Amino acid sequence: MIHLTAEFTPANLLYCAGVAETTMGHLRRADREKGRNQLAKAAQHVKAVIQQGRQGQSEIDLAVALIYQSDLYREMMKFDHARRSAQEAHSIFKLQSSQEQRHNEAVAAYSLALAWHVLGDERAAGKWYRTARQTFQAAREYWAIQPDPPRYRTCTRMSQWVERLRDSLGAEEKPAPPYHSFLVPAWLSQDTDTFLAAKLAVVGYVVDQSVTIDGQSFRLDPLTGGVVIFTTGEYRIFQVPDEIHAAIDAQKGDYVLVRRTGQANLNVPYYVVEAATGPVFGRFERGVSDAVQNPFVSIDARLIGKIVDDLPIYYPLALLTPEP
Repeated sequence: MIHLTAEFTPANLLYCAGVAETTMGHLRRADREKGRNQLAKAAQHVKAVIQQGRQGQSEIDLAVALIYQSDLYREMMKFDHARRSAQEAHSIFKLQSSQEQRHNEAVAAYSLALAWHVLGDERAAGKWYRTARQTFQAAREYWAIQPDPPRYRTCTRMSQWVERLRDSLGAEEKPAPPYHSFLVPAWLSQDTDTFLAAKLAVVGYVVDQSVTIDGQSFRLDPLTGGVVIFTTGEYRIFQVPDEIHAAIDAQKGDYVLVRRTGQANLNVPYYVVEAATGPVFGRFERGVSDAVQNPFVSIDARLIGKIVDDLPIYYPLALLTPEP
């Protein structure tokens, strides 16, 4: 299983300038249903766009909807359906003459690689990860010329992520049944754009004590009982900055596994907030500061005050400590 946070989900990476508003309306409704875990309802909205596309509407609209469909099929564990949708989308994007469509061609190659990966065909997955990386790099050159810094950065990040996924293929022994692998990015504390691939062994929904990050073994120390992975959750792994080791009883080289939350409990020792400058470790404190009730105070005093609504807040699940 590959856990994709929002910025690594193919549908969220698409370049949709020029896509019809009616199409985007259906896809936004699909996103809302997906957020409620109503995958079948989401699929109906996407299917409506695909049916229109097959009746002679815009090929781009059709291909965009097929990427949405591939994402849904992957979450529904219909992996071969996901592969076929991604393959068709890639075939359409590849034929487009516009250079900006190299971006979407890369997204489709990435989506196809993910489908082959979860199907267990590592040779095909590796081939498509290479194709995705090469095409993201070509798209990055186009966005550099425009210029479009956000999309340039996205292509840079995606080139790195698909390379990490490709490196994970066959890198370690597969966990014996009933375990399965759970891949998630592990972000380095000193660089908001650099990360490694972490592999967790999961049985059912419970994470085993064994974790590997970039091939190195780590011991998982749960902070509150067993660590349970929910399919609807959003997870990240952050490296713990040196300056706050003592404050959270961590050691050099430790990481923390976290789950996104919409609630802040004052009794939790610390949270991780994902700011533009990188992860910020801190806690919510009782009282009022600058007219803000229960302000967030970072351990290193970089951030004090109210958390902006669109900043993700993560609840710590476990420390990951390097094995000797």
